[in-house]
Amino acid sequence: MISRYESSVCFISFRALILFLFSFLTCEGTGKLQNSEQWEEAIVAFESQDRKSPPSSGGVLFIGSSSIRKWDSLSEDFPNKNVINRGFGGSKIPDSIHFFERIVQPYKPSVIVLYAGDNDIGGGHTAQQVFDNFKVFSNLVAKRLPEA
Repeated sequence: MISRYESSVCFISFRALILFLFSFLTCEGTGKLQNSEQWEEAIVAFESQDRKSPPSSGGVLFIGSSSIRKWDSLSEDFPNKNVINRGFGGSKIPDSIHFFERIVQPYKPSVIVLYAGDNDIGGGHTAQQVFDNFKVFSNLVAKRLPEA
């Protein structure tokens, strides 16, 4: 169970993400096609790691781009929490959607921290496209992991 402080931090982080996304509403982009298969090697590595040492369910799942992947101190930053780091490269929100069944759903997390959106904008997606993709991800969580 997460503390009131951690809930507040998650809520503030969520609000910051939404503000970040809305700050780009006037951005134009090309909305290039996404190639999620470029991350297959990283996803297979996560699955291999999970077979050797499966994380327990109910943890805090961190997913997203390299900002998450490079966060080496998650365990120290969240002591006494079962943290799972599933950041991969320069991923975008559609990548997290594409691999949802493989690197989100199996962990049955109680909390999901998604850091994504900057690579989407940098890759030519509009703010509306990023927001729409975030809603797709959120709906997947609500439908398949209602306890998260």
